[in-house]
Amino acid sequence: MRQSPAGPESVRQYKSDFESLRAQARPGKKRGRGFSINSMLAMMVLFAVAFALMRLFRDHLDVLLAIVIGFLFSSLVGMGFVAARRKAALQEAFLSLVAASRSGHLPITGGLIAFARQCGHRGFRRRMVRLAYSLEKGVNLPDAVRETRGVLPRELDASFRVVESTGGASDAMLRLSDLRNRRIEAFNPLMGMAVYFLALSFQFLLIATYLVEFIWPRFQAIMADFGTSSPPVTGFVLGVLTDWFRFGSLLWISLILGIPVLIVYLLVLSRGGSGLGIFGWFVPGLTAGERATVLRGLAETIRHQKPIDDSLRIFGDWSLRSIVRRRCRLARQAVVSGVDWVDALAGEGLVRRCEVPLLKAASAAGQPADTLESLADAIQSRQWYRWRIFADMAQPVLTFAFAVLVLLLCYAIFEPFVSLIRRLA
Repeated sequence: MRQSPAGPESVRQYKSDFESLRAQARPGKKRGRGFSINSMLAMMVLFAVAFALMRLFRDHLDVLLAIVIGFLFSSLVGMGFVAARRKAALQEAFLSLVAASRSGHLPITGGLIAFARQCGHRGFRRRMVRLAYSLEKGVNLPDAVRETRGVLPRELDASFRVVESTGGASDAMLRLSDLRNRRIEAFNPLMGMAVYFLALSFQFLLIATYLVEFIWPRFQAIMADFGTSSPPVTGFVLGVLTDWFRFGSLLWISLILGIPVLIVYLLVLSRGGSGLGIFGWFVPGLTAGERATVLRGLAETIRHQKPIDDSLRIFGDWSLRSIVRRRCRLARQAVVSGVDWVDALAGEGLVRRCEVPLLKAASAAGQPADTLESLADAIQSRQWYRWRIFADMAQPVLTFAFAVLVLLLCYAIFEPFVSLIRRLA
Protein backbone atom coordinates (compact mmCIF):
# COMPACT_ATOMS: atom_id res chain seq x y z
CA MET A 1 0.00 0.00 0.00
CA ARG A 2 1.45 3.37 -1.02
CA GLN A 3 1.99 5.86 1.73
CA SER A 4 -0.26 8.85 1.09
CA PRO A 5 1.86 11.96 0.62
CA ALA A 6 1.46 14.60 3.27
CA GLY A 7 -0.15 17.94 2.48
CA PRO A 8 1.62 21.30 2.19
CA GLU A 9 1.01 22.07 5.87
CA SER A 10 2.75 18.90 7.05
CA VAL A 11 5.61 19.47 4.63
CA ARG A 12 6.17 22.98 6.00
CA GLN A 13 5.75 21.71 9.54
CA TYR A 14 8.39 18.98 9.25
CA LYS A 15 10.79 20.71 6.88
CA SER A 16 12.76 22.47 9.59
CA ASP A 17 12.85 19.26 11.64
CA PHE A 18 14.12 17.35 8.61
CA GLU A 19 16.88 19.85 8.00
CA SER A 20 18.04 19.97 11.60
CA LEU A 21 17.97 16.20 12.04
CA ARG A 22 19.70 15.71 8.73
CA ALA A 23 22.46 18.07 9.85
CA GLN A 24 22.77 16.08 13.08
CA ALA A 25 22.79 12.78 11.22
CA ARG A 26 25.45 13.86 8.70
CA PRO A 27 27.68 16.44 10.34
CA GLY A 28 30.21 18.15 8.14
CA LYS A 29 33.93 18.17 8.79
CA LYS A 30 34.99 20.73 11.34
CA ARG A 31 38.34 22.32 10.66
CA GLY A 32 40.81 23.21 13.35
CA ARG A 33 39.39 20.69 15.84
CA GLY A 34 41.87 18.29 17.38
CA PHE A 35 41.83 16.10 20.43
CA SER A 36 39.85 17.37 23.35
CA ILE A 37 41.37 17.56 26.82
CA ASN A 38 39.32 14.55 27.94
CA SER A 39 40.62 12.52 25.00
CA MET A 40 44.21 13.50 25.74
CA LEU A 41 43.80 12.60 29.42
CA ALA A 42 42.27 9.24 28.48
CA MET A 43 45.17 8.52 26.10
CA MET A 44 47.70 9.45 28.78
CA VAL A 45 46.04 7.12 31.30
CA LEU A 46 45.92 4.34 28.71
CA PHE A 47 49.61 4.67 27.87
CA ALA A 48 50.50 4.84 31.57
CA VAL A 49 48.60 1.60 32.26
CA ALA A 50 50.22 -0.06 29.23
CA PHE A 51 53.75 0.89 30.32
CA ALA A 52 53.04 -0.16 33.91
CA LEU A 53 51.85 -3.58 32.74
CA MET A 54 54.87 -3.99 30.47
CA ARG A 55 57.16 -3.09 33.35
CA LEU A 56 55.35 -5.46 35.71
CA PHE A 57 55.46 -8.35 33.22
CA ARG A 58 58.82 -7.51 31.66
CA ASP A 59 60.08 -11.03 32.39
CA HIS A 60 56.80 -12.70 31.43
CA LEU A 61 55.62 -11.00 28.26
CA ASP A 62 53.93 -14.22 27.17
CA VAL A 63 51.60 -14.02 30.19
CA LEU A 64 50.87 -10.37 29.42
CA LEU A 65 50.08 -11.30 25.81
CA ALA A 66 47.64 -13.98 26.97
CA ILE A 67 45.94 -11.49 29.34
CA VAL A 68 45.63 -8.90 26.58
CA ILE A 69 44.19 -11.43 24.14
CA GLY A 70 41.66 -12.60 26.71
CA PHE A 71 40.67 -9.03 27.52
CA LEU A 72 40.23 -8.16 23.83
CA PHE A 73 38.19 -11.32 23.31
CA SER A 74 35.88 -10.53 26.23
CA SER A 75 35.51 -6.91 25.09
CA LEU A 76 34.68 -7.96 21.52
CA VAL A 77 32.04 -10.47 22.63
CA GLY A 78 30.55 -8.00 25.11
CA MET A 79 30.33 -5.22 22.54
CA GLY A 80 28.81 -7.62 20.00
CA PHE A 81 26.15 -8.71 22.49
CA VAL A 82 25.30 -5.12 23.45
CA ALA A 83 25.17 -4.03 19.80
CA ALA A 84 22.89 -6.93 18.89
CA ARG A 85 20.54 -6.25 21.81
CA ARG A 86 20.40 -2.55 21.00
CA LYS A 87 19.69 -3.16 17.33
CA ALA A 88 16.89 -5.59 18.17
CA ALA A 89 15.33 -3.11 20.63
CA LEU A 90 15.40 -0.28 18.07
CA GLN A 91 13.82 -2.44 15.38
CA GLU A 92 11.08 -3.52 17.77
CA ALA A 93 10.49 0.13 18.65
CA PHE A 94 10.08 0.91 14.95
CA LEU A 95 7.43 -1.82 14.55
CA SER A 96 5.63 -0.51 17.63
CA LEU A 97 5.77 3.00 16.16
CA VAL A 98 4.19 1.83 12.91
CA ALA A 99 1.49 -0.04 14.85
CA ALA A 100 0.71 3.03 16.97
CA SER A 101 0.44 5.26 13.92
CA ARG A 102 -1.89 2.77 12.23
CA SER A 103 -4.13 2.39 15.28
CA GLY A 104 -4.40 6.15 15.78
CA HIS A 105 -4.71 6.94 12.06
CA LEU A 106 -1.79 9.37 12.38
CA PRO A 107 0.85 10.24 9.77
CA ILE A 108 3.88 8.11 10.34
CA THR A 109 6.27 10.88 9.30
CA GLY A 110 5.67 12.85 12.47
CA GLY A 111 6.25 9.74 14.57
CA LEU A 112 9.54 9.08 12.78
CA ILE A 113 10.70 12.64 13.48
CA ALA A 114 9.75 12.39 17.15
CA PHE A 115 11.43 8.99 17.45
CA ALA A 116 14.57 10.27 15.73
CA ARG A 117 14.81 13.15 18.19
CA GLN A 118 14.62 10.78 21.16
CA CYS A 119 16.80 8.02 19.68
CA GLY A 120 20.23 7.90 21.26
CA HIS A 121 21.71 5.72 18.53
CA ARG A 122 23.20 8.04 15.94
CA GLY A 123 23.10 5.53 13.09
CA PHE A 124 19.46 4.61 13.70
CA ARG A 125 18.55 8.29 13.99
CA ARG A 126 20.09 8.80 10.56
CA ARG A 127 18.02 5.92 9.20
CA MET A 128 14.83 7.39 10.63
CA VAL A 129 15.57 10.72 8.93
CA ARG A 130 16.30 9.00 5.63
CA LEU A 131 13.09 6.98 5.93
CA ALA A 132 11.07 10.12 6.68
CA TYR A 133 12.53 11.85 3.62
CA SER A 134 11.59 8.90 1.42
CA LEU A 135 8.02 8.94 2.73
CA GLU A 136 7.71 12.69 2.14
CA LYS A 137 8.75 12.11 -1.46
CA GLY A 138 5.81 9.74 -1.91
CA VAL A 139 7.63 6.41 -1.69
CA ASN A 140 5.49 3.73 -0.11
CA LEU A 141 6.50 2.45 3.30
CA PRO A 142 7.73 -1.06 2.31
CA ASP A 143 9.99 0.31 -0.44
CA ALA A 144 11.31 3.03 1.86
CA VAL A 145 12.04 0.46 4.57
CA ARG A 146 13.76 -1.76 2.01
CA GLU A 147 15.97 1.11 0.86
CA THR A 148 16.83 2.08 4.45
CA ARG A 149 18.83 -0.93 5.56
CA GLY A 150 18.77 -1.79 9.25
CA VAL A 151 15.37 -0.33 10.06
CA LEU A 152 13.62 -3.69 9.87
CA PRO A 153 15.00 -7.24 10.08
CA ARG A 154 15.57 -8.65 6.62
CA GLU A 155 13.69 -11.82 7.46
CA LEU A 156 10.55 -9.75 8.16
CA ASP A 157 10.73 -7.81 4.89
CA ALA A 158 8.29 -10.05 2.99
CA SER A 159 5.92 -10.35 5.96
CA PHE A 160 5.96 -6.58 6.43
CA ARG A 161 5.05 -6.09 2.76
CA VAL A 162 2.19 -8.56 3.05
CA VAL A 163 0.82 -6.71 6.09
CA GLU A 164 1.09 -3.37 4.29
CA SER A 165 -0.59 -4.78 1.18
CA THR A 166 -3.58 -5.83 3.30
CA GLY A 167 -3.95 -2.40 4.89
CA GLY A 168 -1.23 -2.31 7.52
CA ALA A 169 -3.41 -3.12 10.53
CA SER A 170 -1.89 -2.30 13.91
CA ASP A 171 -2.63 -5.73 15.37
CA ALA A 172 -0.74 -7.35 12.48
CA MET A 173 2.30 -5.15 13.17
CA LEU A 174 2.18 -6.08 16.83
CA ARG A 175 1.98 -9.75 15.90
CA LEU A 176 5.15 -9.36 13.82
CA SER A 177 6.97 -7.82 16.77
CA ASP A 178 5.66 -10.44 19.20
CA LEU A 179 6.64 -13.25 16.85
CA ARG A 180 10.19 -11.92 16.61
CA ASN A 181 10.46 -11.65 20.40
CA ARG A 182 9.28 -15.23 20.86
CA ARG A 183 11.74 -16.44 18.24
CA ILE A 184 14.62 -14.73 20.04
CA GLU A 185 13.54 -16.19 23.39
CA ALA A 186 13.32 -19.68 21.90
CA PHE A 187 16.69 -19.33 20.20
CA ASN A 188 18.46 -18.06 23.33
CA PRO A 189 19.29 -21.50 24.88
CA LEU A 190 20.85 -22.76 21.65
CA MET A 191 22.72 -19.50 21.10
CA GLY A 192 23.93 -19.41 24.70
CA MET A 193 25.28 -22.93 24.39
CA ALA A 194 27.05 -22.11 21.11
CA VAL A 195 28.65 -18.95 22.49
CA TYR A 196 29.73 -20.71 25.69
CA PHE A 197 31.44 -23.61 23.97
CA LEU A 198 32.98 -21.40 21.32
CA ALA A 199 34.49 -19.35 24.15
CA LEU A 200 35.80 -22.58 25.72
CA SER A 201 37.29 -23.57 22.36
CA PHE A 202 39.02 -20.19 22.13
CA GLN A 203 40.54 -20.62 25.60
CA PHE A 204 41.57 -24.19 24.81
CA LEU A 205 43.35 -23.05 21.64
CA LEU A 206 45.16 -20.33 23.56
CA ILE A 207 46.31 -22.81 26.24
CA ALA A 208 47.38 -25.32 23.59
CA THR A 209 49.35 -22.61 21.77
CA TYR A 210 51.08 -21.62 25.02
CA LEU A 211 51.99 -25.25 25.72
CA VAL A 212 53.41 -25.77 22.25
CA GLU A 213 55.41 -22.56 22.15
CA PHE A 214 56.72 -22.23 25.70
CA ILE A 215 56.14 -25.33 27.85
CA TRP A 216 56.94 -28.28 25.59
CA PRO A 217 60.46 -27.11 24.55
CA ARG A 218 61.38 -26.59 28.22
CA PHE A 219 59.99 -30.01 29.09
CA GLN A 220 62.23 -31.55 26.49
CA ALA A 221 65.29 -29.66 27.79
CA ILE A 222 64.62 -30.71 31.41
CA MET A 223 64.11 -34.33 30.44
CA ALA A 224 67.33 -34.29 28.41
CA ASP A 225 69.31 -32.82 31.34
CA PHE A 226 68.24 -35.63 33.63
CA GLY A 227 68.65 -38.26 30.95
CA THR A 228 65.03 -39.34 30.93
CA SER A 229 62.32 -39.33 28.33
CA SER A 230 58.84 -37.91 28.65
CA PRO A 231 55.97 -40.28 29.51
CA PRO A 232 54.04 -41.74 26.55
CA VAL A 233 50.91 -39.69 27.27
CA THR A 234 52.87 -36.42 27.41
CA GLY A 235 54.76 -37.23 24.26
CA PHE A 236 51.59 -38.18 22.44
CA VAL A 237 49.43 -35.19 23.49
CA LEU A 238 52.04 -32.45 23.15
CA GLY A 239 53.55 -34.14 20.12
CA VAL A 240 50.19 -34.08 18.35
CA LEU A 241 49.73 -30.43 19.28
CA THR A 242 53.23 -29.60 18.03
CA ASP A 243 52.73 -31.36 14.72
CA TRP A 244 49.33 -29.76 14.24
CA PHE A 245 50.69 -26.34 15.10
CA ARG A 246 53.68 -26.79 12.82
CA PHE A 247 51.85 -28.04 9.74
CA GLY A 248 48.59 -26.23 10.29
CA SER A 249 49.80 -22.97 11.81
CA LEU A 250 47.79 -20.88 9.35
CA LEU A 251 44.63 -22.81 10.18
CA TRP A 252 45.47 -22.58 13.89
CA ILE A 253 45.85 -18.80 13.77
CA SER A 254 42.70 -18.50 11.65
CA LEU A 255 40.76 -20.41 14.30
CA ILE A 256 42.08 -18.24 17.12
CA LEU A 257 41.21 -15.06 15.23
CA GLY A 258 37.99 -16.38 13.71
CA ILE A 259 36.25 -17.71 16.82
CA PRO A 260 35.61 -14.23 18.36
CA VAL A 261 34.35 -12.99 14.99
CA LEU A 262 32.08 -16.04 14.71
CA ILE A 263 30.68 -15.44 18.19
CA VAL A 264 29.88 -11.80 17.39
CA TYR A 265 28.33 -12.87 14.07
CA LEU A 266 26.10 -15.40 15.83
CA LEU A 267 25.00 -12.81 18.36
CA VAL A 268 24.12 -10.31 15.64
CA LEU A 269 22.50 -13.04 13.54
CA SER A 270 20.26 -14.23 16.36
CA ARG A 271 19.02 -10.75 17.26
CA GLY A 272 19.56 -8.71 14.11
CA GLY A 273 17.03 -10.68 12.09
CA SER A 274 19.20 -11.80 9.17
CA GLY A 275 17.62 -15.22 8.99
CA LEU A 276 20.12 -18.06 8.67
CA GLY A 277 22.86 -15.80 7.32
CA ILE A 278 25.74 -17.63 5.67
CA PHE A 279 24.50 -20.85 7.27
CA GLY A 280 21.53 -20.72 4.89
CA TRP A 281 23.88 -21.81 2.10
CA PHE A 282 24.14 -25.24 3.73
CA VAL A 283 20.38 -25.75 4.25
CA PRO A 284 19.05 -27.55 1.16
CA GLY A 285 15.30 -27.27 1.74
CA LEU A 286 12.67 -25.14 3.40
CA THR A 287 12.95 -24.64 7.12
CA ALA A 288 10.01 -24.82 9.50
CA GLY A 289 10.29 -21.10 10.20
CA GLU A 290 10.06 -20.23 6.51
CA ARG A 291 6.98 -22.38 6.04
CA ALA A 292 5.35 -20.78 9.09
CA THR A 293 6.16 -17.29 7.77
CA VAL A 294 4.47 -18.02 4.43
CA LEU A 295 1.42 -19.50 6.14
CA ARG A 296 1.10 -16.45 8.40
CA GLY A 297 1.26 -14.17 5.38
CA LEU A 298 -1.48 -16.16 3.67
CA ALA A 299 -3.60 -16.02 6.83
CA GLU A 300 -3.25 -12.23 6.94
CA THR A 301 -4.19 -12.00 3.25
CA ILE A 302 -7.28 -14.18 3.65
CA ARG A 303 -8.33 -12.37 6.82
CA HIS A 304 -8.51 -9.07 4.91
CA GLN A 305 -10.17 -10.70 1.89
CA LYS A 306 -7.30 -10.11 -0.51
CA PRO A 307 -6.25 -12.45 -3.35
CA ILE A 308 -3.95 -15.24 -2.25
CA ASP A 309 -1.79 -14.91 -5.34
CA ASP A 310 -0.86 -11.36 -4.24
CA SER A 311 0.66 -12.70 -1.03
CA LEU A 312 2.50 -15.45 -2.90
CA ARG A 313 3.82 -12.87 -5.35
CA ILE A 314 5.23 -10.79 -2.51
CA PHE A 315 6.92 -13.81 -0.95
CA GLY A 316 8.20 -14.81 -4.38
CA ASP A 317 9.79 -11.40 -4.89
CA TRP A 318 11.01 -10.39 -1.42
CA SER A 319 11.80 -13.50 0.61
CA LEU A 320 15.30 -13.81 2.00
CA ARG A 321 16.26 -17.19 0.51
CA SER A 322 16.07 -18.13 -3.15
CA ILE A 323 14.39 -21.49 -2.48
CA VAL A 324 11.45 -19.73 -0.80
CA ARG A 325 11.15 -17.26 -3.66
CA ARG A 326 11.21 -20.02 -6.26
CA ARG A 327 8.59 -22.19 -4.58
CA CYS A 328 6.26 -19.27 -3.89
CA ARG A 329 6.46 -18.22 -7.54
CA LEU A 330 5.63 -21.74 -8.71
CA ALA A 331 2.74 -21.96 -6.24
CA ARG A 332 1.41 -18.62 -7.47
CA GLN A 333 1.56 -19.79 -11.08
CA ALA A 334 -0.44 -22.88 -10.11
CA VAL A 335 -3.05 -20.76 -8.29
CA VAL A 336 -3.38 -18.37 -11.24
CA SER A 337 -3.81 -21.32 -13.62
CA GLY A 338 -6.81 -22.55 -11.60
CA VAL A 339 -5.35 -25.06 -9.14
CA ASP A 340 -6.80 -25.00 -5.64
CA TRP A 341 -4.54 -22.92 -3.38
CA VAL A 342 -4.15 -25.72 -0.84
CA ASP A 343 -3.05 -28.19 -3.54
CA ALA A 344 -0.73 -25.55 -5.02
CA LEU A 345 0.97 -25.04 -1.66
CA ALA A 346 1.22 -28.78 -1.07
CA GLY A 347 2.74 -29.32 -4.51
CA GLU A 348 5.64 -26.97 -3.68
CA GLY A 349 6.23 -28.25 -0.18
CA LEU A 350 4.87 -25.16 1.57
CA VAL A 351 2.19 -27.36 3.11
CA ARG A 352 2.71 -31.01 4.01
CA ARG A 353 0.37 -33.70 2.72
CA CYS A 354 -0.89 -34.48 6.21
CA GLU A 355 -1.96 -30.84 6.58
CA VAL A 356 -3.96 -30.71 3.34
CA PRO A 357 -7.23 -32.27 4.70
CA LEU A 358 -7.19 -29.86 7.66
CA LEU A 359 -6.81 -26.80 5.43
CA LYS A 360 -9.44 -27.99 2.97
CA ALA A 361 -11.91 -28.62 5.79
CA ALA A 362 -11.17 -25.18 7.27
CA SER A 363 -11.60 -23.57 3.85
CA ALA A 364 -14.95 -25.30 3.38
CA ALA A 365 -16.04 -24.14 6.86
CA GLY A 366 -15.03 -20.54 6.09
CA GLN A 367 -12.19 -20.32 8.64
CA PRO A 368 -8.97 -20.76 6.67
CA ALA A 369 -7.23 -17.72 8.18
CA ASP A 370 -7.45 -18.88 11.79
CA THR A 371 -6.46 -22.40 10.77
CA LEU A 372 -3.40 -21.16 8.89
CA GLU A 373 -2.40 -19.02 11.89
CA SER A 374 -2.80 -21.95 14.27
CA LEU A 375 -0.88 -24.24 11.93
CA ALA A 376 1.97 -21.74 11.70
CA ASP A 377 2.06 -21.47 15.50
CA ALA A 378 2.21 -25.26 15.80
CA ILE A 379 5.01 -25.51 13.23
CA GLN A 380 7.17 -22.92 14.98
CA SER A 381 6.41 -24.33 18.42
CA ARG A 382 7.73 -27.71 17.28
CA GLN A 383 10.79 -26.03 15.80
CA TRP A 384 11.53 -24.11 18.98
CA TYR A 385 11.01 -27.28 21.04
CA ARG A 386 13.56 -29.09 18.86
CA TRP A 387 16.06 -26.27 19.35
CA ARG A 388 15.69 -26.57 23.11
CA ILE A 389 15.95 -30.36 23.02
CA PHE A 390 19.09 -30.16 20.85
CA ALA A 391 20.65 -27.64 23.24
CA ASP A 392 19.81 -29.82 26.26
CA MET A 393 21.24 -32.94 24.58
CA ALA A 394 24.36 -31.32 23.12
CA GLN A 395 25.41 -29.49 26.28
CA PRO A 396 26.37 -32.56 28.40
CA VAL A 397 28.08 -34.20 25.42
CA LEU A 398 30.21 -31.15 24.70
CA THR A 399 30.89 -30.65 28.40
CA PHE A 400 32.15 -34.22 28.69
CA ALA A 401 34.31 -33.78 25.58
CA PHE A 402 35.95 -30.63 26.95
CA ALA A 403 36.43 -32.33 30.33
CA VAL A 404 38.29 -35.18 28.62
CA LEU A 405 40.51 -32.70 26.75
CA VAL A 406 41.32 -30.80 29.94
CA LEU A 407 42.05 -34.09 31.74
CA LEU A 408 44.47 -35.14 29.00
CA LEU A 409 46.23 -31.78 29.07
CA CYS A 410 46.55 -31.78 32.87
CA TYR A 411 47.85 -35.34 32.89
CA ALA A 412 50.32 -34.58 30.10
CA ILE A 413 51.63 -31.53 32.01
CA PHE A 414 51.95 -32.99 35.52
CA GLU A 415 52.99 -36.57 34.71
CA PRO A 416 56.61 -35.60 33.75
CA PHE A 417 57.06 -33.77 37.06
CA VAL A 418 55.64 -36.68 39.03
CA SER A 419 57.92 -39.14 37.23
CA LEU A 420 60.97 -36.93 37.75
CA ILE A 421 60.23 -36.45 41.48
CA ARG A 422 59.84 -40.19 41.91
CA ARG A 423 63.16 -40.82 40.21
CA LEU A 424 65.00 -38.21 42.29
CA ALA A 425 63.43 -39.51 45.51
